[in-house]
Amino acid sequence: MTSRRAEELFFLSKPCFKEHVYRLRSDATRYLKTLRFVCESGTIEVVSNGVKARVLAALHVTHQYEMVSFFLKHCEIIDIAKAIQILDRNRQIRQLSQRIEKIEGKYSHLIVDVEEENAFHSNRKKTRTNKRSDGKSRKKMRKIDLYRKAKCTLASMHSCPGSSSCSDAHKDSATTELVQSSSFSGALAKKIQNWAKV
Repeated sequence: MTSRRAEELFFLSKPCFKEHVYRLRSDATRYLKTLRFVCESGTIEVVSNGVKARVLAALHVTHQYEMVSFFLKHCEIIDIAKAIQILDRNRQIRQLSQRIEKIEGKYSHLIVDVEEENAFHSNRKKTRTNKRSDGKSRKKMRKIDLYRKAKCTLASMHSCPGSSSCSDAHKDSATTELVQSSSFSGALAKKIQNWAKV
């Protein structure tokens, strides 16, 4: 990572979360040295909240715990909230997938083709039992649709199209695996709690 690339990482662009993790994995010494200089010189104040959040999350994911404590001193509450959101995103997506599977498993008749659904609605008889079960089915379908929409929103919230500036990070399987396994831990929560007391 050249000094020009380090400058781009913090100031000129908004690199994705994977790019920060990739840089920390490939050349942690230079990344941390540059970050420490940016923090101590006071220029961290002009860095956007989104970049600070990605830096904080990347430091946690790559187990740079001492630097997490140091960097927290230069963060605001919004940076920390965004970092938590980045770290917790994968758990939320898994949880929504499990909810969808649970409903579809319990109400397997809800999984139908569009043609079958249209034929069903045009040929059904309106009886009291059909109305009751149709109402329950509609509620479950709405719930599934809401879960799917929330899942798509979470997936796209911090995604990156894999532009040329961060293509190496997206190609690196170890970085991808590390990002996918990222989570918000109790250790980070304690550091944030200590930060809040100061």
